[in-house]
Amino acid sequence: MNPEVTEQPMRVVADITRRDVFVVVFRYMLRARWMWGLCALGFAACLGSQWHSESSPSHWLCAVSLVVVLGVIGLALLIALALLVAVITVVQVSAQCGVLGSHTFEIRDEGFFESTSVNQTLTSWSAIACVIRTDHSILVSLTGWLFHCIPRRAFADAAACDTFLNALQQRIGRSA
Repeated sequence: MNPEVTEQPMRVVADITRRDVFVVVFRYMLRARWMWGLCALGFAACLGSQWHSESSPSHWLCAVSLVVVLGVIGLALLIALALLVAVITVVQVSAQCGVLGSHTFEIRDEGFFESTSVNQTLTSWSAIACVIRTDHSILVSLTGWLFHCIPRRAFADAAACDTFLNALQQRIGRSA
C-alpha cells in the first residue's frame, strides 16, 4: 500500500499598492492596440487637414517638420490619456475594499486561488487567458481588463518568482 501523496499548493502573499495598480494600468494602456489606432487616426486627420488646407506647406522640409511635430503631439496626447486613465483607476480602486492591501495567491490542483480580507476567489485553469511577466509583476490575465497582479517583490528572490511563474504557465488552459 502506497500512502497517497498530495502536493502542497504554492503560495505567495503580496501587498498590492496604489503604485502597483498605476503601473499595470499605465502599461496596459500604452500597449492597447486601440490606443495606437486612435493615435494614428488623429495623426492622419491632422495631416489630412493640413494637406488640404489653403496654406499647405510649400517646401518638403516644412512638410517633414509638420509630420514630426504632429507625431510628437500625438504621442504626448497618447501618454497623457494613459496617465489620466491610470490615475482615475487608482482613485476608483482606492475606494473599494479588497483591491489594495494583502492578497494571498495559491496554485492549487483545481485552479488559481486568491484571498483578501473581503474576498476569496478560485479561478479554474481553463478560465485563465495567459500569464504575463513584466519588470514589476506577474499578471494572471482572465480577460482584457480583468487580471490578478502579483508584484515580484512578494517573492524571496528571482528563482522563487520563476518557479511560481513556470507553475502557472504549465497549468493555464487546463480543464479542472
